[in-house]
Amino acid sequence: MANVVTLNVSLTARHRKIIDREVARGNAASASEVVREGLRLYEERRLRTEAVARVRAEIEAGIAQLDRREGLDGEQVFRELKARYPAAPRAKRKRG
Repeated sequence: MANVVTLNVSLTARHRKIIDREVARGNAASASEVVREGLRLYEERRLRTEAVARVRAEIEAGIAQLDRREGLDGEQVFRELKARYPAAPRAKRKRG
């Protein structure tokens, strides 16, 4: 483990019981390991929440464009994509 720093934190009795239980069950080697895993999960959730917010903002922007009649015709877009990127030859399948 690189660059370990000691930090004192205050926990509720309930949190302490959770940590003690996880260590006793062998799910973690130490209280620090339980806390680090909790922080990793916290960070993952925060990043996922931010990503969802960005996607929602993009969807809202797209809906606003459609409301202003700035949208593109889907069929025309697909025709242009097919013309720009012709399909690669397909491999023959074995029958049998």
